[in-house]
Amino acid sequence: MMKMELRISHQDISLENRNILGTIFFPDDREMGFALVDFLTKCYFFNRNFMGIFCDYFLPGFENAAVAHFTKLPIDDDLQQPFINSLTPIWNELLKNEQYAQAQIFWENVLQMVERLAEHFNHRIHKGAIFYYLGISAILNGEIEKGYRLMGEALAEDIETYKKADPDTPAYKFVHFDYEGKDQKFRYYLEDLRGILIDYLGKYKKENPSKLDSNDIQKKFLSIHPNNESVLLLNYSLARIKQRFSVNNSSGNFLAGILDLNLLFDLTQVIDMSLNPRIGTPITDFTELWKKKNSNVNQQKLGDLNSYIKNNGNIYVVISSLLSRNFNDLNWGKLDPIEYDIAIVYVIRNHSAHNIDPHLMLPINSYALLQSIFNVLFFTIDIL
Repeated sequence: MMKMELRISHQDISLENRNILGTIFFPDDREMGFALVDFLTKCYFFNRNFMGIFCDYFLPGFENAAVAHFTKLPIDDDLQQPFINSLTPIWNELLKNEQYAQAQIFWENVLQMVERLAEHFNHRIHKGAIFYYLGISAILNGEIEKGYRLMGEALAEDIETYKKADPDTPAYKFVHFDYEGKDQKFRYYLEDLRGILIDYLGKYKKENPSKLDSNDIQKKFLSIHPNNESVLLLNYSLARIKQRFSVNNSSGNFLAGILDLNLLFDLTQVIDMSLNPRIGTPITDFTELWKKKNSNVNQQKLGDLNSYIKNNGNIYVVISSLLSRNFNDLNWGKLDPIEYDIAIVYVIRNHSAHNIDPHLMLPINSYALLQSIFNVLFFTIDIL
């Protein structure tokens, strides 16, 4: 029995029995396993940088062993999965030590290796798991946009490989807030995001009569695979909300205003994408929502609102009035709370890309604006 103590990224690891490690990757190819042992041994004995030795020493040897191994096998899209699974313990050690930037470098180099293997064999190789692990690493490193781009890539890879819109994969489950499975390595993060959504739901129900609960949201919206794009955008928006409110913006920060507007606009797109495939006709102005509410707000009144904004040029005043439930400039009369919220979504969706000064948006209560948009999302789910 061989026992060796290794220290990787400030983490002590005990390795016992080279022969066992030699079969980590493939039962019939010990060379790949020995490549891992040699890599870990050099990290230990030469006290060299973990990532440097991984990229410069381990991957080239491993790639050569992989070429020799796969030359003996039929090639398929998913051939890389066994050795990807075997590399995750190294990644887990990086995460334990909060080495998130190095975790990204780790998988970026593995991705490049897999792409070279695909080119060598002239055959597509599935990369969903790699993109998924890369996405987690980026999100943990605070790179929200990059992380969600990678999650989108992971889901696209999974859909292409398994030829279905709802593949049973960690990336699909991540996008759809499914944190129950044991293969979901990002469970706690999804629980946090879902908790934010449920908080908004509780406030929605205080102002609007509804029996909607978290299970309804999951069944009617989050779990529906035709909603892949809209649910991913919602997931990404909640991640930005989580990050956004971890610090406070100064009232004069122009860029903060732009970023907040982008977030608000993206949430209106979640609603838009959720409505379009279900109502039957394209939605251009959310009139269908008012019809479902039996509202007296119609296309003509929305046209009046557009003209009012165009002539006055002060969207800030309009949104503030709608938010405070006292918008009387167009003689609409008293509206229900959700009707005001639909009007807010309408204004942000149709006007936030122009004729608006982000400086003026900043004094508006961001919490209240987000609540209004989520109110419309929940109302949309209610009527679906």
